[in-house]
Parts: sequence; C-alpha cells; structure tokens
Amino acid sequence: MDLEQLNPQQKAAVKVGSGPTLVLAGAGSGKTRVLTLRIAYLIKHQNIPPRSILAMTFTNKAAGEIKKRVENLIGFNPGALWMGTFHSVCLRMLRIYGDQIGLDRNFVIYDEKDSLGVIKKILKNDQSINLTPREIRKYISRKKRLGIFPDQLEDSEPEWGYQGKIIPIYRKYQQNLQLSNALDFDDLLVYTVEQLLAEETVRSMLDRRFQYILIDEYQDINDIQYKFIKKLSQDKNNLFVVGDEDQTIYGFRGSNVYHIFKMEEDFPQVKIIKLEQNYRSTGNILKLASMLISNNHLRKEKILWTDRDWGEPVRLISSEKERDEAYRIASEILELKNQGYNLENMAILYRTNAQSRPFEEVFLKIGIPYVIVGGLKFFERKEIKDILAYLKLMVNPQDSESLARIINFPPRGISSATLQKILSSAAFHNLAPFQYLSELTLAEFTSRQINSIHQFLEFISLLREKSQNYTPLALLEEVLEKSGYLNYWKNREKMNDYSAQDRLENIEEFKRSVEEYQQQNPDHLLLDYLQNISLLSDIDTWDQQQSKINLMTIHSAKGLEFDVVFISGVENEIIPHIRSMGSDADLEEERRLFYVAITRAKSKLLLSYSQYRGNRLTGPSEFLSELPESCITTDQFQQPEPVTQQDPLIGKWFKHKVWGKVQVVDVDKDIALLKLADGTHKYVKIEIAPLETI
Repeated sequence: MDLEQLNPQQKAAVKVGSGPTLVLAGAGSGKTRVLTLRIAYLIKHQNIPPRSILAMTFTNKAAGEIKKRVENLIGFNPGALWMGTFHSVCLRMLRIYGDQIGLDRNFVIYDEKDSLGVIKKILKNDQSINLTPREIRKYISRKKRLGIFPDQLEDSEPEWGYQGKIIPIYRKYQQNLQLSNALDFDDLLVYTVEQLLAEETVRSMLDRRFQYILIDEYQDINDIQYKFIKKLSQDKNNLFVVGDEDQTIYGFRGSNVYHIFKMEEDFPQVKIIKLEQNYRSTGNILKLASMLISNNHLRKEKILWTDRDWGEPVRLISSEKERDEAYRIASEILELKNQGYNLENMAILYRTNAQSRPFEEVFLKIGIPYVIVGGLKFFERKEIKDILAYLKLMVNPQDSESLARIINFPPRGISSATLQKILSSAAFHNLAPFQYLSELTLAEFTSRQINSIHQFLEFISLLREKSQNYTPLALLEEVLEKSGYLNYWKNREKMNDYSAQDRLENIEEFKRSVEEYQQQNPDHLLLDYLQNISLLSDIDTWDQQQSKINLMTIHSAKGLEFDVVFISGVENEIIPHIRSMGSDADLEEERRLFYVAITRAKSKLLLSYSQYRGNRLTGPSEFLSELPESCITTDQFQQPEPVTQQDPLIGKWFKHKVWGKVQVVDVDKDIALLKLADGTHKYVKIEIAPLETI
C-alpha cells in the first residue's frame, strides 16, 4: 500500500496512533481517500482484524465504494468489516440483538410514505387537531431524535400550542407500529441507542468488539448519533472522525455543528489534523469560496490552497425572470457541449426543488436531456410499492400498511368500506389485520368477500412457506404471476392505458435490480433484500454515467463534484432562504450551503440570479457582496427591446450540414425551431448552428 502520493497531513492522518483523532478536512481535500487508507492501514499494517473495525458514513453508495477501495488496497475481501450508514449499522444490531429488548427480528421498516399513511388513518378518526400528517410526522421525528417516546409525555402537556392533543396521536402512531411489527427510520437509531445500548451486557460486548470506530462526514451527525458514538467509545476511545464544520448544512435534520467543537471537550486527548490542500477546484473558485465562508463566526480556522492554476474567472449573470435565466443557462450548456464538455459532467444546483420547473420546461423544448436527482424515487412508484408490499407481507404478516395496500390490488371485490371494517375490527380486538382475518369467522362479511379474503390469505401463506427456500427473484416472479399483478397491467396496456407501459417497464427494471442483488449476494434471502432497499437514498440510485445534465438541490449535491456547475437563484429570500432571516445561526448555515454549492465546481462556475421570481422582486443575494470582485466577471441583465414584429428569420430556408434543406418556423431568443425535409423538427442555437443561406 503506497502512501508516498499523500501530502504530509494526509499521511499523518492515515498513520496516526491510537486514541481520538479529529481530521478537519476542507472541501476537496481528499477526505474519503484518507478514511479509506486509514481502514486499510489498520488491517494491513496494524494487523487489526476487519471484524474489530466499525466505519460509518451517510450514504450506502459511499459505504459501498469505500469497502471496495479497501478490498483493492488490502488484497482480500474484508467481509467482517462493519461498514455502512448509521441507520444500516443500527438495523444490523437490532436484527442480531433485538430480542434482548423484546423486538421480533422480522420487523419491517416503514419509510416516509408508510409513516404518513399510518398518521392519515389515525386522523380519519380524530378531527381535533389542525395539523397536516407531514407536520405531525415532523413532530414525532423530532421527539424520537431526542429519545422521547409517548409514554414519557403527559397528555396534558402543551405541545405546539395544541394543549397535548398531538401526544395521543403520537401514542396511537407508536401503537400502530408495534401492532404491525414495524419500525420507522428514527426508531432504528432510537431503539439502538436508548434501549439496546442501555443493556450494559450488549453495550460492553460491542465496545470490546469494535477496537476502532471511524466516522465520515462527522459534521452531519445529530444528537442521537452522537450518543451512539459515545456509548461505543466508553471503554476504548480509538475514535477517528473526519469532517468539516464549514459543510454543516443539515440543521433541518437535527445536525449540530457544535459536535465538532465538543470533540475537544469530550475527548481531551484528541489529536487534530487539518487537511487544507484542495485537489478539486481552480484557484479562482477556491478563493471565492474561502472569502465567502470567512464571514462565518462558528468555525475553526482553515486556509485552503491548491496547486492548480487560477483558471477562468467565475461568471455572474443576471436575468429578468426565472424563465429567462433557464434560457440563458440552456444557451451556455449548448455552447459548452459544442466545445466538448459532457452533459453528465455538468450540474445545475438550486436551493429548493420548485426551482427545477423552468429548467425542465426549457430543456424539453430545446431538447437538452436532463435528470433530476432527488425527484420521484424509483422505489416510491406505485407499482414498485405494491410489489414490495407483497414481499413485505411474506416476511412479516403483521404489517398492516402492506396488507391494506394490496388486499384489493389487483381488484378482488374487497371494497374500501370492507377494508375499513377489517382495519377497525382488528384494532378493536387489538390484533394485526392479517391475524384478525386468519383467526375470526368473518361472520360480518358476504360470502363473496369471505371467498376473496380466504384466497388472499392462502396465497400469502403459501408464499410465506416458500420464502424460506426460494431466492428473492423466484419469490418476485411468483408474486407477479400468481397474484395477477403482471396480467392486470398487461390488460390495462391493451385497453390503451398510457401509464401501463411505463409501469410494466418499471416492473422489468425492478426485476433486474433483484437479479443484480442476487448475483452479488447469492446467499441472501428475501429479508436481506428488503433490508437493503429500505435504506437506499436518492444518491444511492443516481447514475452519473448517463449523458444527461444533472439538476439537483444543493443539499443533494453534497459530496459530489462536476467539471461545470451552474448555481441558480442566487437571490435574496432564496440564498439565503427567507426562513433564515432574523437568525444569525440560520444565516450562517445558509452561507455554508452556498459554500458547499461553490465547492462542487472543478473548472467552471456560473452564478445566476433573476430580478423577479414569479411576480416577486428578489434581486441579487446579499452573499454576493462578500465575494472578491477580482475572481468574478459580471454579465449584467440587459432589458430586451420590445418585439414589435415577427423575427425576420421565420419562414427562411437554409442548408444544414447534416439535415440538408431546412426552414425556420419559430424563433425564441437565440433558439430556432427548424422544420426538416421529412417533416420532423429540431431545435438549434442560432449562433453555432451549421446553417448556410440558400
């Protein structure tokens, strides 16, 4: 393992001795490489068994990539190494040791939609509170991250000004999860920290096992994750954490920038190593970012530098409205593509998801292929959620959300009223719906309903028997065929249901994903597959190899890099967001967010703002005044001349080098719509299109 290519600070971090270590890693300073080499160094040169190392990061994709790199460095598969996200590590612990706190190891994991579904059902019978399901879920999540369960709260306690009305909903929500043998995402951490690791025998056993604990993206941890780390570092404190307080941007998830500062308080012997050489960005981009973040007070001093050249200045452009902004950036993209830049190496970053709309409209019109990272997730599509519900019910028949989702899909003659009767009766008898249907005589239902219910129960029971011996792919094929699900959508396609084709294609893609998982994990059963996909994030399923420009929020772009970055909406009330006004702490987080966006760029950076967004006058962000003028070229907005007549190009004929004779049929700014000889149409940028006058 060659460490000679590392700079002195990186090498010091990799080879540091035992005890707590805080690596302050500036943007683009090679922190993931250092973490990977540190793990490999411990195994190969310090003879630490892989099973004695616990390494955690914040995405499954990053965890998988680090584990692969470690394998390449040490020359063998470190299979016993515990490497994953906080959630996946906690899930693994609960699967192994959960019975010691009364957990059934076959519990299912409820994602956000499942949790909202439970809350919506509770609210149907409780109209006393004027909060949305999403607001209530946010409250529950906040309480759980603090380690507070409903039995620790009094109903009369004033909460959110609703005099305790929200607490009974929290209690019913938790009761629903317990009846369904389900945990939500917050439960994975809270059950592990507040219950499992409260068992001293389990805690001390895990503490002894993990001689070295390594944490990536340490600045993103929240309070419950900090408790987890401390509980596993009581007997030995060989803790190695890598982070950058300048990139703490997840305050809305509970991330707390103070945890980096608390390291010195909680671990007085901590060694601090600073990684300040940036390998990503040009000098101009790095100077711009450094000057911006220097305005924050809550930070540790770092002086980032690079041996790359200064590169071209950062461009600042202004447009009148957001649609004009989208056209101008589209024009820049076409020009860069013409110069040889690949679309997949470009990204448009924005503060809020809603900002993608004008770009989507313009790109569709012009014909620029794009992908939205963090849009509707593949595993949240209806057809995929339906199939997953069948598979989850095989593993855990107590899962009431999954049963309610598919008991009448494809249609089995069980109406929504009948389903509601089943759910209400099951709740009255304090039973999970599947158990209720299996044990009772069903005297309340018609013979047709009873027949449909019995067929459904027999089908699920048969699948449950097969689940112990069948592979995940074989079980999936059994579900698709025997449930009638695949035939349902095939019949819908024949009836000209235009969504059916997309759904069938998604089902085939899902089958491929199961097949790939099975090839990579031949010994894994259905429960393992369900556990794997339940923890996937947007970034885990993103493929940067496709030739499309990337559209994403700045939060989604964290940890990524691109040759060319466009930052849209650098305006007051957006960056910084209107919600941050009046709070110094929130304003500093907004500045960190802008800093993260800037430092995603390797070679070219373009900042853009509009004078108006919708009908609202916004104007340039106050952060722009903090940037060094020497690094920026400004292209100010010019009010266009009013168009009083049709563009003179419309109707004219030209010769195109590739398409031959073409006619201009429409012009929008510097984009022309051409009609080809075969009747098809193409959009081109007028300035660079290879057109000759006929």
